[in-house]
Amino acid sequence: MANDLLNILETSVAAYTGGRRARVEGYRVGGKTGTVRKTGQQGYTTDAYRSVFAGIAPISDPRIVTVVMIDHPKAGEFYGGAVAAPVFSSVTGNALRLLDVPPDHEAE
Repeated sequence: MANDLLNILETSVAAYTGGRRARVEGYRVGGKTGTVRKTGQQGYTTDAYRSVFAGIAPISDPRIVTVVMIDHPKAGEFYGGAVAAPVFSSVTGNALRLLDVPPDHEAE
């Protein structure tokens, strides 16, 4: 059952998905994007967001869980796959290398 969930999470970072920017070269990773509107005094705002990506790596033998939350991104994009996923990719890729986790043979 856990392996089924890992496989589902891996599909969310495939080349055609919103999470594709979370991919880490040489490793199979998986995760979930998220984008939420922030609340203000009158309820949900229309121009303030939190962008999230939560992921796990490597899928073949999980060693790291990383959650990235960007509060109120200002670069024009605000979706989790566009803002938080690239940060996940960078941080997780560096951590895997620092921990000497061997690359996956079947990674793209």
